Amino acid sequence: MPAIFKKYRKKEDLAPEDSKAGNPRPADQGEIHPGLKGRFYGEMLFRKTRFRHLVRDFSVLNECTNRHFFSALAVHAGGNNDVSMIPALYAAAAGTGPDEALRQQASVTASELEEIKNGRVPAGRKEIQGAAEKKRFEAYLLLAGEREPSAIDMLRLLRSNDTETRRTGLYLAGKFRFREMIPEICDALDIEGLEYDALNVLGYFGEIAMAGIREKLLASTGNIKTTSLIATFAGRFPGRESNEILLNCLFSHSKPALKRAASILNDRKVFLSEGERAKVTDIAYAIASRLGFCLGAGEMIRNTGNEDLVCALNEEIHFCRSVLPDLIRLIQAGDKSVSILTGTEKGSGFADPYDIYSFRLDEILRIKEIADKLSGQRTRPGKESKKRVMPGDLTSWLINILDSDYIFSGKWLKACALRSIHGPVSDDLKLSLSALLFNPSLLISGEAALAAFRTDIRIYNSVAGRLPAGLRSYLEALKKDNHYENLVFDRVKAVKTLLPGLPAEEAMILAGKTRFVNTSEKNDLRTTSTKTEVPSQTDYLLMPVNLEGKEKTLLIPFRALEEMILTCPDRENYLLERIEEAEKTE
Repeated sequence: MPAIFKKYRKKEDLAPEDSKAGNPRPADQGEIHPGLKGRFYGEMLFRKTRFRHLVRDFSVLNECTNRHFFSALAVHAGGNNDVSMIPALYAAAAGTGPDEALRQQASVTASELEEIKNGRVPAGRKEIQGAAEKKRFEAYLLLAGEREPSAIDMLRLLRSNDTETRRTGLYLAGKFRFREMIPEICDALDIEGLEYDALNVLGYFGEIAMAGIREKLLASTGNIKTTSLIATFAGRFPGRESNEILLNCLFSHSKPALKRAASILNDRKVFLSEGERAKVTDIAYAIASRLGFCLGAGEMIRNTGNEDLVCALNEEIHFCRSVLPDLIRLIQAGDKSVSILTGTEKGSGFADPYDIYSFRLDEILRIKEIADKLSGQRTRPGKESKKRVMPGDLTSWLINILDSDYIFSGKWLKACALRSIHGPVSDDLKLSLSALLFNPSLLISGEAALAAFRTDIRIYNSVAGRLPAGLRSYLEALKKDNHYENLVFDRVKAVKTLLPGLPAEEAMILAGKTRFVNTSEKNDLRTTSTKTEVPSQTDYLLMPVNLEGKEKTLLIPFRALEEMILTCPDRENYLLERIEEAEKTE
C-alpha cells in the first residue's frame, strides 16, 4: 500500500541556502528568557521548541536555564515512550543544565528509550496498550528514523482525533518536508494545543507555505487567534505573497492582526494599487468615523460618572488613534506624480481630487487632527464641566452603540453601555435589547438580559421562546440568580485588575477561559493538586482579586494564558513577567 502512494508524494529536498526554504532553525514566537524560572514558562518553552529537537537543533538546551523545561522534556519522553526525543535527551544530559539531578534523569530516560527502540526490551513495547498509544509509538519510531514515512502514514496521523497523534503527523510532514501536506498543517493552526507545532513546521517550509497560509486566512476570517497567528507568520518573510496575506489581514475581524499587519506593511513601505488603496481607505474611514463618534460623546459620557463606560470609551479612542497613522501612510504612499499635486501634500494620494476616496481620506485626516489636538489638551483643575446629561441624548447614544456592528472592537464598550441602563427605557431601546439577547457572545447576551431584568422583564419574556437552547439555559440561570458569580463582565474586570497593562478587548480573550472559585472549592483544588504526580502540581493559577470591595479568587488555566500569548505576541514579555511574579507568591 505505501508504494502506491509514494509516486504521488512530493518530498521537498530543500537546501538551507535555498531562498524558498525555511531556516533549518524554525523561528519560534518570542525569544528565550534566561531569567524566567517559573513552571508556566518552562513547560510552554518545551512545547514551543519541541520541533527544534526533532531536526537536531539543540541550541535551546544550551541557552535555557529553566529546570521545568528540562523536567517537561524528560517527563514527556519517558511517559509517552517518545523514542524520537532520544537525541535531545542525550544532548540535555551532556549539556550544562540547571543541576546534576536533571541531567541524570535525562540520561536514564534516554537509555531506557534506546533499549525499547532497539527491541532489547520487548516488554517495553508490549506495555503500550490502546490503538491511539500504539499509533503514536509507531509515529515516534518514524520520527526517530526507523523507516521513511509515506503519504498515507501521515494522513492517518493528521486526521486522528487524538491531539498528540496529530502532532506527530505534523512533525513528520515537517521533518521530511512533505509539501502536499501543507494544507493539512495549516488546518492545525486553529486546533487547540497544536498552534505552536503548526507554526514551527510551517516556518520550516518557509515561503513555500505561503499559498496554503493564504487559503487558510480566507477560511478563517472571524477567528481572532488564527488570523493573528497568520499575520505573525507572514511578517517573518518579505515578498509579494507575504504582503498580500498581510493586506488581507487588514480586512479580517481580528484587531491584533489588523494592528500587526498595518505596522509591518507600513515599515516595508508597500505601494498599494488603486483598488487596494480604496479598500484600505474604507477600513480607515470606518475607524475614523468610530473615532469621531467617540470623541463627540466623550464629555457626555464622562459626566455620567460611570467609570467603566468612561474607561471603555477611552480605550476605544486609543485603539482608533493608534492604528490610523499606519493606515494613512499606506494610503498616501502613492505615485510621486500624484503626491505632488497642488493641495494633495496632506491629501489622498488619489489622482482625481473629486474621487469619493479622496474625500474620505481628507475626512480621515481632519478627524485625526482633531483627536491629536484633544489629546494634547489637559483639563485645568476646577474647570471640569459637570453639565447635566439629558436622558434623550444618552438614550440616543446608547442605541447607536448597541445597534452598531463594528468588526474590530467595540464589544466591551457595548457591554459597559448595557450595564449602564437603568430605569424606564424607550421603545427603540427595548428593540435594541431584544436583538442583543440573540448575540452569540455570552458577554453581550448576558448583559442584555440583565438590563432587561432590571428595567422590563417583558423584553426578555417576549423573545425567550425563540432563543437557542444553550443560550436560553444560560440566560435562565441569570434570571433565577441575581447574584450570579461567574459573569463574563466581572471576569473581564478581574483580569484587567490583575493585568492592568491589558486593554479590555484583549482581557476578554483571557477572561473567557477563567472562572471564580469560592473558598471551599479553592481548598478542594489545593488538596487535589497535591495528589497529582506528573508533570506538575497544577495547570492553573489561583489569583486573589478585589472586585468592587469583594475579595474573590480567579482561576486562570495555563492554557488560557498560552492562548493569550499566541493571539497577542506583543504582550508576551509583559504576561510572562506577571505570571512569574504570581507563581512566586502563590
